Amino acid sequence: VDWKRSLEGRDSSPVKRFQPTRELDRRDLRALRHPRHTTMASINKLSVRGVRAFSPNDEEQVISFCFPLTIIVGANGCGKTTIIESLKYAVTGSLPPGNKSGQSFVHDPRAMGQSSSKASIKLRITGMNGMSMVVARSMEVTQKKTNASFKALDGTIRTVDADGNRVTQSHKTGEMDKSVPTYLGVSKPILEHVVFCHQEDASWPLQEGAVLKKRFDDIFDSTKYAKALEAIKKEKKEYKAQEKDLKAELEGLKSHKHAARGYRDDLEKCRTGIATIHEKVEGLKEEIEEKNNEAKKAAVDINEIEELQGEIDEQINKVETMKAVADKQRELLGDDDLSEQVDYDQMKEMLSNLRAEGSNEAKQKLQDKLDEMRSTEESLAKLRRKTNEITGRKGKLEAEKEAQEKLAKSRFDTMQSIHEHHKLELEMPTQDDTFTQGTQGTTSTFSTMFTSQTGGNSTVHLTDEDLTSFQRAVDTRAGQIKSAYNEAKMRHREVEEQLQKELLEAKSKQAALTNDLKRVDDEQQKDMRELNEIASQQPSSSRIRQSDVEDAEKEAKKQARERDEENRNSRRGEIVNEIRAHEEKLKSISQTIEEDSKVRDQLRLMANDQSEVDMIKKQIRQERDILKEKIENNKFQFTEYGESLEITDDNPSAPCEVLVNNMRTRLKEQEAEVKHASKSANEAQGKLQEKKAIMNSNHSRLVALQGKRSSLLRDEGGIQKIKQCVRALIRNEKQEGYGDDGGELTINEDSPIHEVLSYLDEGISECTRHEINPAHLAKMLKRLKRMAKDSVRCPCCTRDWDDAKELEVFNVRMSELANPDVSELFEAMAANSNDVKVQLEKMTAWRKTINEHLADQLEYDRLVVELSDLEDLLGRDEQAELKKFQDECDKAEKDLAEKEDQLKKLHNVAAISNTILESAKRLWEKMGQLKTKKDQMEFTYSGMGHISQGDQRNLARVESDLADLGLRKEQCYTSINQLNNEQKTINERISTKTNQAATADHRFREMQARFRKEQDDTKRQEVLKANMAGRQVESKRLRDLMDPVKTRVLQKESDSKRVRKENLKEDTKLSDVLKTFDRDIDRLNDINNKIELYEKANKGSELRRAEEQLVQNHQMIAEKQRELTDMQPQIDDLKKNSRRWRTPNQTPRGQHRACQETNGGRQGGETSRRNAKAA
Repeated sequence: VDWKRSLEGRDSSPVKRFQPTRELDRRDLRALRHPRHTTMASINKLSVRGVRAFSPNDEEQVISFCFPLTIIVGANGCGKTTIIESLKYAVTGSLPPGNKSGQSFVHDPRAMGQSSSKASIKLRITGMNGMSMVVARSMEVTQKKTNASFKALDGTIRTVDADGNRVTQSHKTGEMDKSVPTYLGVSKPILEHVVFCHQEDASWPLQEGAVLKKRFDDIFDSTKYAKALEAIKKEKKEYKAQEKDLKAELEGLKSHKHAARGYRDDLEKCRTGIATIHEKVEGLKEEIEEKNNEAKKAAVDINEIEELQGEIDEQINKVETMKAVADKQRELLGDDDLSEQVDYDQMKEMLSNLRAEGSNEAKQKLQDKLDEMRSTEESLAKLRRKTNEITGRKGKLEAEKEAQEKLAKSRFDTMQSIHEHHKLELEMPTQDDTFTQGTQGTTSTFSTMFTSQTGGNSTVHLTDEDLTSFQRAVDTRAGQIKSAYNEAKMRHREVEEQLQKELLEAKSKQAALTNDLKRVDDEQQKDMRELNEIASQQPSSSRIRQSDVEDAEKEAKKQARERDEENRNSRRGEIVNEIRAHEEKLKSISQTIEEDSKVRDQLRLMANDQSEVDMIKKQIRQERDILKEKIENNKFQFTEYGESLEITDDNPSAPCEVLVNNMRTRLKEQEAEVKHASKSANEAQGKLQEKKAIMNSNHSRLVALQGKRSSLLRDEGGIQKIKQCVRALIRNEKQEGYGDDGGELTINEDSPIHEVLSYLDEGISECTRHEINPAHLAKMLKRLKRMAKDSVRCPCCTRDWDDAKELEVFNVRMSELANPDVSELFEAMAANSNDVKVQLEKMTAWRKTINEHLADQLEYDRLVVELSDLEDLLGRDEQAELKKFQDECDKAEKDLAEKEDQLKKLHNVAAISNTILESAKRLWEKMGQLKTKKDQMEFTYSGMGHISQGDQRNLARVESDLADLGLRKEQCYTSINQLNNEQKTINERISTKTNQAATADHRFREMQARFRKEQDDTKRQEVLKANMAGRQVESKRLRDLMDPVKTRVLQKESDSKRVRKENLKEDTKLSDVLKTFDRDIDRLNDINNKIELYEKANKGSELRRAEEQLVQNHQMIAEKQRELTDMQPQIDDLKKNSRRWRTPNQTPRGQHRACQETNGGRQGGETSRRNAKAA
């Protein structure tokens, strides 16, 4: 359709819509309706009519702006600036500078001989969203007698909706001035002062500072920044107020923190002191236990000595009895007596076999008893460790209980402080609790309650009723404070409102008086100005007379007659007919020029469109080459992931989108794998670090234990002294005949310390028993001598006497042996006694040394066991497990590195695919532009009928014809100008006469008006003087009323400021009281919350359970200790029984053991077994 006709609205036929050659899918429609990217706004076409030299009676002048650049060239005064002014007015509604409010912007109606002239400007633009719209503005200038008035009419904006239908909306001028710049995406100041800046206003950057600042503020829209700064200042002020409140709160928190730090230090000191006391208690318990064990062992030794002394006497009697019994048995045995059949060696071998059997049985029993004792000691150690743990937990619970009591005391003190500072009053029933005293049914205030509580040192305990009552008092007091605060604010508000009301009344009265006074002064000045004006207008010359007016009237009538004679000239009509004939000819030439101009414009437009199509095709070829080059360069990377890319001309972006989606899916999967690998690597690293930390801890512990062991093994330490004692004991025993081939030695250098002590105790006991009294020996020899006299057999070997001489020799020998002076037996006994004393002193010294350093030996044994366990743990499992964790960590990190490399490569490929997709989209967009442009050209040129079928002229021929027609048109204009000049001469002559007649008539009328005005001015002066006198009286009266009103206003303002200051002071005081009360209540609530948390944790019952468990463990430890005490004598008996079966030596102790074996025999073994069974 014809674009011009459609703009003018003259074409009532429906608009033909563009039908694409292929059906648009939903994605294309969505892209058209909601473009993804904003585009640069552009101007397409402009039509002007009735602006400046563009006549409103002619057709609209249309200007098409080319892409990407339009250059306007022309001589001075041909209308280039008018085009820019029209663009500026169409977009912003701003008129050019110096146009008398728009009167000179619209075509002058006087040039057309009309009273009004209308102008219109239409502009087609493309907004920033890519949609097209048409802006139409209209103006009107009306010519009056003395001036012209400009009026801007309502404009319209025509757009295309989402369905392609035209939508026209009418807007007022102000609305269009705002909506069009918004649609373009450029602010109005930028459009006025930068884009469409007028050439006369182009030097505004060189203007003075104030104007320049305002212009830049408009361009950069600094008003919003000023508002933002004001908002920031306001926020800053509020934050400063908050900062002040927070600082005050921070100071309070700092004091709380300082107090809490002091409490924490006291708690740590108490815990350290408790731990030290517990360690001392444990050490004293161990010492007491050791002393008790030593006392028990000493008592056992004393009992054994006494028992052995009695057994010696008993065994002597038994020997005498058994000898008699043996003689009797031998007599009874007769032939069964083996003493004659078996010699001494065979009998000794039989006895050795018997000893071996007995020795093995005794060793097994001893080992069983030692295992039982070791198991009991382990159970005892476990119980002691558990007791230590319970003791530690008990100490912690007691500390928490103490802290809870302190919190309760702090709560009580806080409540007392709140009561004292805030005057709480509460009446509550007296009960048997902490808060009240007195008889049942009486009442007591909190003052009495606090006095009764602070008098003693008892633990503070508050019941729920007490807390509830206190809370009610707190709520009541809070309500009172808030009520007082609100009442004060209400009272202050009422007072201020009353004062404000009185002040407003006084001010309103003052304002009324001021207005009246101003009104009177204004009227006075107005009358004064009018008087002055009248005086100034009166001429200094003489006044006009009535005769002068009549003479002027006669002269005017004469000039009018001469003007009428000139107007009746016949040549004027002939000139008009000739001009009309030339105008008809000119009209025909102008129509031909217009048609040829349309043909020329269409030919030029076709050339421009074809140039644009060629440019787009070139861009498409370039984009396609770039896209193919990118695909070819990165084809191997796509092939690596199993992707291929083939570009088609139908839609080159579709396969690229598929590729991008596939790569995005792969990228998400790879990111998930990297995340999982990273999580696995972190877990492996955590396990490795945890294992290393455990190993470092074990190594540190091993080094510490080794250091302790080295300190215990120093040369002058107790361990070395104990080892020296053990080695000396072993050497002494070997010298005595034990060990090697001399018999069984039950200890060595690696024997446990308790076995060494037991061995020493046995040795000391045996040495003590070997101290024989000489009187007893003499008594025994006398008894043998007496037995020999009373019997026929030898009392020693039970052999019969051969004769009386042998008996006499025996008696003499017994007498010699019984005489201490000559008896070799007494000499041998004395020597043996010295040896025994030496041995006893050695063993006693060794035992003393071992007992002194027994604690070091026990600590050393514990360290050896713990070191062995740690070394086994570090050497056996730790290194292998650490290597396993290290391998897992390395594997996870390697896997993570591989995944990250793959992810990085995928990111690179995805970026390349996105780049290719962007190139494909640009190519597809250019292809769409080309198709749209071709369709637009086909659609546009098919509707243009300016070029007829038979017209074969080209652009040059049409322009040549237009030049010829222009010459003919100029000739017509020349003829018309000549006729116009002739008509102008006639008209000038007529105009001269007309002017002379008008001047005469004007002079007549002016003199007549001046005559009348002089008469009116005289009357008016008299009236004004009377009015001014009355107003002076009124002004004085008003000024007299103004003074007391001003005094009252000042007094009310002073009262208002004073009351406001006092009210603010009182409000601040009440607000501080309320804030202090709230802070105290918050502090009390915090303490109550902590107490409730402790009570909910049920730490009291946990403490009682710990105490009960501690008592049970102490009882079990005592039982185990009693079991160990009972086992020790049994083990000693079993060791003795085991030593009885050893081969006797020639030492005194060996002789004694042989005697015990001979006399005890199997009976001793049975006794040991019975004792073990009983134990």
